[in-house]
Amino acid sequence: MAFAETVLHDASPELGRFSVEGDSIASRYVVEFVGEKLRLADLTGAALKRTGIHGSLTTVDEYEMPRKWAVALHRHPQQVDGILYMSKHVNSEQAAVIFDRAKHRLRALRTVHALGVDVL
Repeated sequence: MAFAETVLHDASPELGRFSVEGDSIASRYVVEFVGEKLRLADLTGAALKRTGIHGSLTTVDEYEMPRKWAVALHRHPQQVDGILYMSKHVNSEQAAVIFDRAKHRLRALRTVHALGVDVL
């Protein structure tokens, strides 16, 4: 799902398949988080409704309003690590935006090595 949110974000399928340049994959990382669980602002389901907004916040093509919410959540006194939302590209799955304050908890692995992908 993270692949769809990033690499395939602006791609269109041809005959039900996506074509991706090798450099686009080789330049990406797979990451894992170490330490305690991430604290994410939940913008899904009933939690989203309690904020007074609706799902279009994470499905719009113009990012002005989502950016404003991200800044507000980043500045919130609870100092969450990011935002949990429903994926725009795979709408049956959750996705997350991770704020820079959590970067010290990342352990990055090169995609090609971590997944054993041969880039042509």
